Amino acid sequence: MYFYAGYPKTDEKGNRFSVRCVRDAAPRVRPPRHYDTRSGEIRDLATSLTWQRVAPDKKLPLDAARAYCKQLTLAGKKSWRLPTEGELFTLVDEHAAQGPTIDGAAFPKTPSEPFWSSSFVAGGPAMAWYVAFDHGDGRYGFPTEKYRVRCVY
Repeated sequence: MYFYAGYPKTDEKGNRFSVRCVRDAAPRVRPPRHYDTRSGEIRDLATSLTWQRVAPDKKLPLDAARAYCKQLTLAGKKSWRLPTEGELFTLVDEHAAQGPTIDGAAFPKTPSEPFWSSSFVAGGPAMAWYVAFDHGDGRYGFPTEKYRVRCVY
């Protein structure tokens, strides 16, 4: 994590960085089944977020990605939105040997490409965060750039 801008990034294992340790008060117990799959959507049992299961093929600038999610209707639900950067990171499979770094059974046909989040880089809307599912790291780009979208509610 690069704290100068909250930049979550992957890097080579051999590189040297400062360390900040934490202690967990109580162990977390993950539900026995991580995802509950429904028609067109998938519920994450650990976060209680419901995701669009299959992302559209098109790439969109940030405003169009937000509009796409806002108008989306799946399984009769219309309260879809673009996820925050933190929410999108919950989909990253850190144990994937290669991209895409996401559970391919739960989220089929996900490309190893960037997906927009609704989070802006600190300081204003000039740059926005996305999660790249080639390596599972966070990066930022101009809102006019075109990236993939996966909606949540």
